[in-house]
Amino acid sequence: MGTPTVQNPKKISAPKGVKQLNKAASGEKGTLVTTCYIISASGIAVPPAKVFTWVNFKEHMFKGAPPGTLGLAAQFGWKNSELFAKSSSITALDIAKDNEVIVLTIPPHCSNHMQPLDISVSRSFQMHYNAAIESWMLHHPGSPLTIYEIAECVGIAFQCSMSPTNICSGFH
Repeated sequence: MGTPTVQNPKKISAPKGVKQLNKAASGEKGTLVTTCYIISASGIAVPPAKVFTWVNFKEHMFKGAPPGTLGLAAQFGWKNSELFAKSSSITALDIAKDNEVIVLTIPPHCSNHMQPLDISVSRSFQMHYNAAIESWMLHHPGSPLTIYEIAECVGIAFQCSMSPTNICSGFH
């Protein structure tokens, strides 16, 4: 899931005749950080993996991230097999197989019928992520959100959206 540094603003409505609103959104393109979360049908979510568009990952990019979050860096900021092979995903899959855990990967760009967590978890995550960015912007007027603050916003969204109730309803 993409977690950009630029907020996706909601529509703002005002009474007729009001010409000035106290709300602003960034006009810049921003940077995208890929957030990958792993969820169990039993309602458990492990800390996410974050893929930054950098050649090397730096620890200070994780201020406010959920404890245990995996930090990765890739030239284009996308998930790929080489990146996750370096982080011992192959070992994790072997452990899952040895313990009779079924790992289900869902192809991207499918309808919500093929991706059961789109509505229950992903939409909730995006809503809470946008709210966290909005809150950050209100507390830091005039400062653009950078990749160094994304982890904090993801931490807030992750805590709010990865509840057992949300996860189980997606698999239901």
